[in-house]
Amino acid sequence: MDDVRRFVTLDDFEPEAVAVVIPYARLFSGRPGGIDHTKRLVRHLAERHGVVPQALPDVRLTADQLRGVKLAIVPAPEMLDEPAAAALLAASRAGTKVLVTGPVEGDSYGRETPSLRALGLLGEGRPVALRETTAWGALPGKAEWVTFENLAQHWLRRGTKASPATLAGSVWHEPLPLDFAREAAPLEALVAAALKAAGVATHPDDGAVATRVMVAPKAVLVVCVNEGPAAVRRRVVVEGQPVAIPVEAFRSRLALFEKGTARLLAATPGETIGR
Repeated sequence: MDDVRRFVTLDDFEPEAVAVVIPYARLFSGRPGGIDHTKRLVRHLAERHGVVPQALPDVRLTADQLRGVKLAIVPAPEMLDEPAAAALLAASRAGTKVLVTGPVEGDSYGRETPSLRALGLLGEGRPVALRETTAWGALPGKAEWVTFENLAQHWLRRGTKASPATLAGSVWHEPLPLDFAREAAPLEALVAAALKAAGVATHPDDGAVATRVMVAPKAVLVVCVNEGPAAVRRRVVVEGQPVAIPVEAFRSRLALFEKGTARLLAATPGETIGR
């Protein structure tokens, strides 16, 4: 452990490049569905892409919290109060990419605010249909069906404008609340495209193992959590080198690597970590 302490302290890690803005204003307004869709998004980012985002409440969002963030995702908020919209606007002008899903019809009182207008998010919404078409699917450029169940068509709304053909500029607005859809492929396609366009380093893998890669000046700490019933080898890239980390069912695994060389310094008990 003395050798390991030379490489890293807990306050050295770089901040996360992705933030998810939790729509508490939607929750506090009593809208059905609560914020369950944000949990799905966070799990998807952690398991599929190896990215654990910051979770920031919209009701207390500031521009300082978004400083240095490459991608801010606002999942199906339906409403954004002026302070949150102003923080997102300032961040977008400072280089942060902003991705919003679903319609935004105003603030908590239905008012159109200056920052919402400047962001280009304002627009009428309409109830979603049981089945909608989306350009975000397994095959790029091919429209696919997406399904909204649990009587969502009675309480969930969608925007009326078209989906963005490409993720250009600094603010991206997908009119469908894909976070609530039954199918995972459209949300996966949208998130993957947003991460790539924002220049976020990812560690994609098909296994359901939540993974976080924490970078410090002298070391890289990889944290893996397997909530599934089978052992999995989670693949990540450390300092440009592929690494396979075995994780037992319902267990977690930590591995510490030297910065620059990707040499394994220490790991919690488990099968041998390989390349």
